Amino acid sequence: MTNDFKSKVIAYQQSGDRTIINDIISAVENDFMLNTSRERIMDGSEGGKIYIHLAEHHEYIAYHIRGKRELMLKHIKSNVNRMSEEEFQRLLSIIYVDFGIKFAPYQRSEESYLYEWDLTEEIFAVLADHMEEIEVRFGEMFGDYLYRNFKRLYDMHMAAELSTREARLNRRREIEETAVAAIEYALRYVSADRSEKQMVSYINRTFDCRFADDERKRNGMRKIQREGYGKRADFVVIPHFPEDIYRVILGIDVYDRRLDVLNKKQLDFLNDIAGIVSEDRRKNATDEYTCDIHGEVRIRKEYIAGILGMKSGTFRQRISRIKAKLI
Repeated sequence: MTNDFKSKVIAYQQSGDRTIINDIISAVENDFMLNTSRERIMDGSEGGKIYIHLAEHHEYIAYHIRGKRELMLKHIKSNVNRMSEEEFQRLLSIIYVDFGIKFAPYQRSEESYLYEWDLTEEIFAVLADHMEEIEVRFGEMFGDYLYRNFKRLYDMHMAAELSTREARLNRRREIEETAVAAIEYALRYVSADRSEKQMVSYINRTFDCRFADDERKRNGMRKIQREGYGKRADFVVIPHFPEDIYRVILGIDVYDRRLDVLNKKQLDFLNDIAGIVSEDRRKNATDEYTCDIHGEVRIRKEYIAGILGMKSGTFRQRISRIKAKLI
């Protein structure tokens, strides 16, 4: 490693020279996943730790920031419901396998006979180029109705992807603005008497604290206390709705086929709650929800009970009975 990292930090502290900040922000765009030294070491902690060897000290700060940014951008998803996406993926599998139109590399789904794709703008562009052939092949093998269904889902998902892409770009700009302010703060207070490795560690820790504070103020992030990994601790999370509405309500994964164990009154009750949660998810209204250490929201029972005109005790009992049947 070169020895100018410390001198650049000192230059910023003494004269405001922003070279070190520019170096860090530029390195954030490096594709660290291509680094062959990157590996996960199972050290007994939750999920293990990622170790990587980088050429310059400032790259370790950039790597830290890049990981935080990508994790936050993951939470931005389209509002297309799960059933329509599953149907669209099924039709894409037909196009890929039965029609032989290899529009993009696939990922194997949990169902061995299905493939899945990340629905990107590039995929929609390739499908558009083959649309006439796709229409003919659907007509020949299945009839026009299946093509019409595919085209409806294609239009729906393409619109959702464009909307989500714009949301990601806006969010990315916000994150970068907050990151620069947090780097500036960390650089001002790091001691140049430390070793470069100690300086990097201090900058990353200080960056995390300042970044979390700024993001929480800017984007409604939440600081919570929860039991995590055997002790009570503070967590700064981004409240977000998971794809599965039932997980918001019950805290467990619920597949449609498992709902058959509920009686009609219980199912109607659950659907009433799902309707409220779905509308809040559409508006990204998380204020009236609690959340877990990963930021996934869960219903606040007093809130939902109030909307339904129920006593919170009665509401809790009915939810407990439903959950007991589904576990």
